[in-house]
Order: sequence, then structure tokens, then C-alpha cells
Amino acid sequence: MVRALKRFPRRELRLSLLRNYVWYRWASQAEKTHPMIAGFHRYRDWADRRSGAPYLSFAQHLLKQWGRRFRYFGCFLRELFIFQYVVFEVECAPALAEHKQQLAERAQTVADWFRLTFGRHVSRRWLNNFWISYGRRRWQLLWNPLPHLQMVPYAISEIVYTIRFASMVPALVKQTTR
Repeated sequence: MVRALKRFPRRELRLSLLRNYVWYRWASQAEKTHPMIAGFHRYRDWADRRSGAPYLSFAQHLLKQWGRRFRYFGCFLRELFIFQYVVFEVECAPALAEHKQQLAERAQTVADWFRLTFGRHVSRRWLNNFWISYGRRRWQLLWNPLPHLQMVPYAISEIVYTIRFASMVPALVKQTTR
């Protein structure tokens, strides 16, 4: 997705393609159907049942609806982090090209962590590299509490990045709906 979005020089075209990516991924991941069939949020009325379908009580219907909403929430979080990476890599591409070496490294000191978390140039590469290495140490994590303590600043960076992305979303939506 990042490579395809970087081909478009105009921001309006990139955002239009990004909107399609969001729609298609949501349809395939959350609704498990083709994008031309799915809506963004499926509403199912209790009284509207397919002929021949087994009877559902109202309580069973509500339970299924809440289960679907819970699944939607998990899908939403997953897609949020996927598209956070995509938007940061595409929208901040010129600045990232200039500061590629600085942003690819790991946070060795507190100053590095502050620069990578709160700096002007945003990239998730260093953060993703940490989470991959953290996940690969899963058996060490059972016996050694130290890696859990090392995770705290990275978790804070995740929160800061999510807030930054959430602040960008209204401008992205405004740009695509004109």
C-alpha cells in the first residue's frame, strides 16, 4: 500500500486511494465479504430473517449483535495500527527521506527516545522493529522481568503515535470528502 500511495504526487489522489484501501480492507477483514457487497457497518434487524433460517430469540439476536460489535472493535484496532503505519510513511515521506538513518535506528538513550517519539519526523519503523524483537523473546519473557520494563517507553510511544494519528484523521477525512 505504501509503495502504491507514494506513486501519486498529489495529496488528493493519495487520500482517495487510501480511502479505497480502508474500505476494501474493512470489507475483507471485518465483514468477510467482497467490498462491493459490504457496507461499513452491518445492521441486522431481529425481524428480518431469511426464509428457512432457524428461529432466534431476541436475546440470542442481541448476543450475536454484541459479539459482532466486539469483533468489529478488534478489527478496528488492528486496522488503526496498519493504516497508522501507512499514513505516516506516505504523508511524511519527504521528511523521512532526509532523516532516514536517524529514524531507522533504535532508541539507545532517553534523548533518542524523545526525538523518535515527540520529534517532528514520524516513522513507525523503529517501533515496529522493537515489537518484532520483543515478540521473538517470548520464552525469555516468562523468566526475566527486565524486558517487560524495557517495553514501557515503547508502549508510551505507541500511545503518542496513536494520538498523533487520531489528530491527523479529521484532516484526512476532510480532504477526501470535498
